[in-house]
Formats: sequence, C-alpha cells, structure tokens
Amino acid sequence: MLIKVNFISPSGEITKSIDFNAPKTREKILKPHKAFKIVRNDILAGKPSTIFIEALATISHKHLKRAWIIASEHNLRNTDFSCLFRTEWTTRSHLIREAFADDNLLKAVLWNVLPPYRGNDLIIWRGEQTARFNAGIIGFNWSTDKNSADIFASGLCTTYSGGGILLKAKVSAKGVISGYGNHTIDPSEKGIVVDPEHIIEIEEIAIYPEGGIDEHN
Repeated sequence: MLIKVNFISPSGEITKSIDFNAPKTREKILKPHKAFKIVRNDILAGKPSTIFIEALATISHKHLKRAWIIASEHNLRNTDFSCLFRTEWTTRSHLIREAFADDNLLKAVLWNVLPPYRGNDLIIWRGEQTARFNAGIIGFNWSTDKNSADIFASGLCTTYSGGGILLKAKVSAKGVISGYGNHTIDPSEKGIVVDPEHIIEIEEIAIYPEGGIDEHN
C-alpha cells in the first residue's frame, strides 16, 4: 500500500509530499536486535526498505542512541528517511532523550536527521513538569496550539511531583528544528521540535498542582 506523507507549514500549506510503501502485514514478530541491523543497513544503502518503519519502532532502548547517531552521521535531514524519524521522535522522544542523556548531543543529531522547517517566527506553547522547569530544563517538543499544550500541562504533567505548568514563548524560524505534518501522528497537536537555545520570552501561563485546580497568571 502506498502512503503519502505531507509536510505542512503552520498556515496549513503543504510544502512537500513524498510517497513510500507501507510494510505488509507479517506473521513473524521482528526482534529488536534484527530491527537495529535493518535500520543501519537501510541507512547505509541510502533507501528505506518496506519494513524500515517497523524496524525503527522496534529498536530496543539499548540501540536507540546508536541508531540515531548513525542517521546523523549520514545527514538524513533532506531524505526520505527524515519523515520516518520524525514520526519515531513523536512516538518515543522521551525514551530517545533518556537514551542520549545529553541534550547538546541530541540537539545536534536532531538538526541532522529531522525534516527541516520552512516558515516564519512562531509563538509556541508547552505543557511541562513544574519541577523540571524550575530546574532550568527546557524540552524540545512544543506546539503552536495552546489547547494541545494545556492538555499536557493539566493532564500528564500533574502526575509528576510538583504538578504541571503551561508555558508560552517565542522562537525564531531559524530555531525550529522541524515542523509538523501527517508524519507527526496527530497533526491537530501541531507539535514542533525546537532548539531550546532559540526560545525567548518564556511566560508561565498556568500552574496545575498535583491533583488538579489550576492557578492562572
């Protein structure tokens, strides 16, 4: 089956489209160690195979960092691989970031791997854990949609110690690593990947304590 992947600007304009074949349903379950070899070999060959998507999603935590570094070393940013890695980032960014344990190295890798953003400066939003924000830790994943960010701030983030916080900020176009499209699983979230060094004027919009009642600023 042929799948079309669109790259969409914040205004909703499709800036690029690519087609690739989706993997056929298989009875055998792909093993993590074989998945890593498939990803590595496909990158070296310069073309994603029909099971590349499955392989990338199956790579174990042990090999996540190595797979992304290999992708970075081959500068996949403007290739057919990039949107597939973009989907994987959306799905497992927390695990990938954990595997790297080095935001500076991860940032360099993301710039080399994810599909580029083509657009204007943006107002961005993020739902963050309050404790992480107070510790000066700024994440890569933001949204151009306030409501989407607020869902994370008031929901998932409140399950952590210290609760959640809704952030608003600005980022220049040159600081956006990758935009959004249907390769990001749910385009309605309008999730983008941002270089934290380019984020300015961060505002605390709402605080959500553990359990629930919000405190709007």
